[in-house]
Amino acid sequence: METFRIGEAIKYGWGKTKAHFLFLWMVLGIVCGVAIFLNILSKAVGENSFLGSAVSLGATVLGIILQIGLIRIYIDLIDQDKEDHLDTLFSQTGLFWRYLGASILYYAVVVVGFILLIIPGIYFSLKYQFYGYLIIDKNFQPFEALKKSAVMTVGIKWKLLGFSFALVGLNIAGALLLVVGLLVTIPISILAYVYVYRELSKRLEVKSAAPAAVEAIPSPVQPGV
Repeated sequence: METFRIGEAIKYGWGKTKAHFLFLWMVLGIVCGVAIFLNILSKAVGENSFLGSAVSLGATVLGIILQIGLIRIYIDLIDQDKEDHLDTLFSQTGLFWRYLGASILYYAVVVVGFILLIIPGIYFSLKYQFYGYLIIDKNFQPFEALKKSAVMTVGIKWKLLGFSFALVGLNIAGALLLVVGLLVTIPISILAYVYVYRELSKRLEVKSAAPAAVEAIPSPVQPGV
């Protein structure tokens, strides 16, 4: 089955970051700017007031919409080397409820895992982590996205954990460089993660192609038929 190499993923992220640095920080800057503005607005009107609660709810909804749009942009950048228009950030609103439902299921499972023991929580978080990408990329329903993520991560939980630690270490190094290094390490981490998703998604193609291959094998001719 398809797998990945941690070093190659980070190297790929670095190459894409160099090629699209300004674009990446333009979209990330917009998302961060919107979040900061809404946070300031919420505090200005009073977080405990009705209006403040409405602003907080609106900020949550908008944050999810922007997160979905970002994933779409990242996937297009990996697959097509294409810098999407900024309105792509708001182009995936039809997936809002599906993404929200899958997120609730994912975090519920992970939280239960951590309540039982720390290790099951880590295991579930690694197993189902690609659900959001599968909803946006493959148009899956919530349960199907979680199920397919489980297929993608079979047998490589330790490698995925090591990859997570590698990204954390990379960003710690970026933070130590007067924080300026984060301007480079954050997009590298994001694109390395999307690269890993795309590599592991090939497992789904292999799995779906297997039955067709079996059906294509002609059955032996029976005597007298």
